Amino acid sequence: SVVHWNELAVSEQASVMEKYVSFSEQKLSISTKDHSIVLELSRHIVNIENNLSKMNQEDGGVRRIIRAVQKIHDSFKSEEYELTPLLGTEIRDGQIIEIAQREFDPGLPQGKMIVSNVIKAQVLYQGEQIQRAKVDVKFNA
Repeated sequence: SVVHWNELAVSEQASVMEKYVSFSEQKLSISTKDHSIVLELSRHIVNIENNLSKMNQEDGGVRRIIRAVQKIHDSFKSEEYELTPLLGTEIRDGQIIEIAQREFDPGLPQGKMIVSNVIKAQVLYQGEQIQRAKVDVKFNA
């Protein structure tokens, strides 16, 4: 049986989500001094979201994963964490993020800069940033 890369990636990503859901269902208390679990999971979540943005949104499996990711975001919020949604958003003046790679895109309106890939999520805890975002962008000067 041949396993396609996308199928393998989706199953691996689903496995990560299942592990997180089991953590959240146990109502583990996350210390305010140790955000390591949330930061590690945020890395996996942005990877999943980056991959989902390139997949057919009408596929039933993709919709299930989107719902699961939303549940993880909701679980984070219940613990006072937030992953700022960045993928596909416009970079604003004064926004504090690290830009890893810039790619010129003549299809964008002039002066626009759009997040095309999230490498590291911006994570907030109780409204305060605990991890700065790192992203790739497309722009038109």
